[in-house]
Amino acid sequence: MFAKPLAGPSGAQLLSYRWAYQFEEYVDKRGEDRVRRVSDWGEAEQSGESGRMVVHQFVVREDDGKTSFVSLEGALRIMGYLKRDEEGALRLRGLASTLKTRAKLAIQLESAKAQSCLWQERFQAITLLVKDVPEPDIRIRQAFPASPNSTALMAYVEGDTGEFQVFHPATDGDSHTRQAREQARELEARNTVSEAWKARQAAAMLPESLRSAVRPTYGFMDDLEKRIKRADARIRSAEREAALPREAAWEDEEAKEDGPVAS
Repeated sequence: MFAKPLAGPSGAQLLSYRWAYQFEEYVDKRGEDRVRRVSDWGEAEQSGESGRMVVHQFVVREDDGKTSFVSLEGALRIMGYLKRDEEGALRLRGLASTLKTRAKLAIQLESAKAQSCLWQERFQAITLLVKDVPEPDIRIRQAFPASPNSTALMAYVEGDTGEFQVFHPATDGDSHTRQAREQARELEARNTVSEAWKARQAAAMLPESLRSAVRPTYGFMDDLEKRIKRADARIRSAEREAALPREAAWEDEEAKEDGPVAS
């Protein structure tokens, strides 16, 4: 379901889009195992307009409030993008592709926003829980014992190799200055290790729904929003042009995409 329906020239609105797909394992050209999405015809539904079984499933609401479950071509027609003449087949396929892409991007964006909210909830929960986590037993030792010339030191949690911080002793200035700098560096390393360790302990206390929350990739939502704006611009451009046709070539393409007519 779209948070904001997409309206067409006729005033009809695209309420939702679903692609019935499943994951399929395959081996790429380099011989590496990969996973891709392919249409799942076991989840196909019958279009209320054409009677075809469709995996790209659109729900459209017309001006009179009537809601229809249709294929891509049905959605295009109801939304006012198609007319029954013999021109503009290329524009038809281009618009169809744009609408499908726009619908998928909108779904991805809404999913990413929900994921982001869940991550923020996780972060806030950890911030509250971490206050009750006791301080870990932090030790200091040589960071690289196998290297006799190394002076680097490491702050770490006793019994846990998951959290550590390497720092270097001060080498310039008088003894008092070097000692002060080394103490400051050691304190910073201890604090870094302690905060990371306590956050990890707090995360383990969270319910599974929050423990498994993943932060969206930086810039991912911004990129989706930009791609949606570009798709909207292409759709508006199509609206300004002559109405697009419905032709036999599209019917052949739809038959390949959507499968047989249900009996």
